[in-house]
Amino acid sequence: MLIDPKLSNAFLLFVGNHVIAQYRGVHGFPLLGHYKKCVMRDKHDLFFYMFELRKKLVKCYVWRIALYGVETWTLRAVDQKHLERFEMWSWRRMEKISWTDHVRNEDVLLRVKEQRNILHEIRKRLVTFCVETAFYNGLLKERYKWG
Repeated sequence: MLIDPKLSNAFLLFVGNHVIAQYRGVHGFPLLGHYKKCVMRDKHDLFFYMFELRKKLVKCYVWRIALYGVETWTLRAVDQKHLERFEMWSWRRMEKISWTDHVRNEDVLLRVKEQRNILHEIRKRLVTFCVETAFYNGLLKERYKWG
């Protein structure tokens, strides 16, 4: 059903895709079949944006929760290995790669276009925590930015 015959050639922006107004349903929502065609047309772009979004979600939510209070941890060699395993596990889960697929960790990192950096993130947080603590306790005259 057409909502308005004048809008039959108009394009509407819906989730980053153009949907022709003549394919809109009774309540104004695009029909699912046409939406799938639009997504398939822009599948590469949509996959790229979803991939980057998944990476950001892993770093923002999963790592932040797992590394809560890491500034106060004492990291032994065993703990560092566990953290590296957790990092690889999270990338494998994001890409839906099973351990039985026998994909090497380096190949997984190439797929997600990342490097092993969870320990670097921990060290950066630890240095920032120490500098902030020293600054607020009056041991430093000015703050330093560590990158």
